[in-house]
Amino acid sequence: MIRILDLYCGMGGLSLGFLLALDGVEVHGLDVDRHAVETYNLNLGRLGGVARVQDVLEWVPDGDYDIVIGGSPCQPFTIANNRKPCEQHPYFPTFPRFFDVVLSLRPKAFILENVKGLMMERNRIHFLRQIERVSDGYCVEYNVLNAADYGVPQRRERLFVIGIRRDLRMRPSFPRPTHAKNETITVDGVKIHRWVVLKEAIGDLLSIPPPSRVFLMPSQVERISRERENISGEYWSRMEFPDSLDKPSRTISSHTVGGVKKETIVLAWTTYQAKHPPLSPDEPSHAITSHLAKASRDGLVPIVDQMATYRRLTVKECMRIQSFPDWWAFPESVSTSRQYKLIGEAVPPILAYRIAIALAKTLGLKTREPPREDEWNLPYFRRSFADYYDSG
Repeated sequence: MIRILDLYCGMGGLSLGFLLALDGVEVHGLDVDRHAVETYNLNLGRLGGVARVQDVLEWVPDGDYDIVIGGSPCQPFTIANNRKPCEQHPYFPTFPRFFDVVLSLRPKAFILENVKGLMMERNRIHFLRQIERVSDGYCVEYNVLNAADYGVPQRRERLFVIGIRRDLRMRPSFPRPTHAKNETITVDGVKIHRWVVLKEAIGDLLSIPPPSRVFLMPSQVERISRERENISGEYWSRMEFPDSLDKPSRTISSHTVGGVKKETIVLAWTTYQAKHPPLSPDEPSHAITSHLAKASRDGLVPIVDQMATYRRLTVKECMRIQSFPDWWAFPESVSTSRQYKLIGEAVPPILAYRIAIALAKTLGLKTREPPREDEWNLPYFRRSFADYYDSG
């Protein structure tokens, strides 16, 4: 039995990837958020995962674990944290605490996930200090990975740190990208598949009337649109309005799915969408009215005009974009706003699966390949795992 400890486990995105990637594994999660723990146990209990409410800062490490994984709170290192030095942020101690636990338990390997802001000049000294602490006992590699490059319908860049105990005489390695903006063939003959785009992830949900609370007021739409046009600075990039269905989503986070900030992922919602389901290529077109529509390979897509209204993503859509299976559920006690928060903080399970497979092959552990469609239960499953299932 492979025993894994997931620190700051949240609702279990990283744990789910490992549970579906490795054979004969149990995962123990710790998190201070009881809503996260309740969600974790509701979904992962049947797969061999169990979490408990525990402040990792106050926990005395004990037990034997083969692998320690986790994503310490990212707030001290994010672009949005521009008011105080990261070491003064109340969540900063959670970062070195991860390495405290590794040094105490001495697992065969560890994996840390955090925002790429850890590599910024103002934060890098703190990052390298922790790497130095474990470098005597562990061979360490780190890299920024884009989830879209591994079959997740989201452009989400995160820093991953992998360490393997030196006495095992193995070097960490990261999974090779399986997807890219455009389909291509590598020099060694490996097919790289096209990114999974937003339309593939949530297209079947777009004709379902969403809850009224996700709709935006005209004044909110105007402000978001205007603020996007005026985006400038070192860290902000241009954002389309509304967001394109023909690209992977932007990063799902509290900034993009909550509130009405310029970063909010905005979808067009029109009477046309509400009244007409997506066209089948074997059926005649709907009548083209003053609402206007443009042709696409999947049927008709309304052109955004003055008749359009706009909305944020629903919880279900966020789950799809993060690559959580459709069977994933939340306890009744978890509010909608809390659900958005938990989803935004999670590691995409498909990316976690890819990393787990790469680590398992390095350590000589038995993997669960190929991934099973019934376990993932996602409409874009075969696109995400085209490297396993594409026969073309």
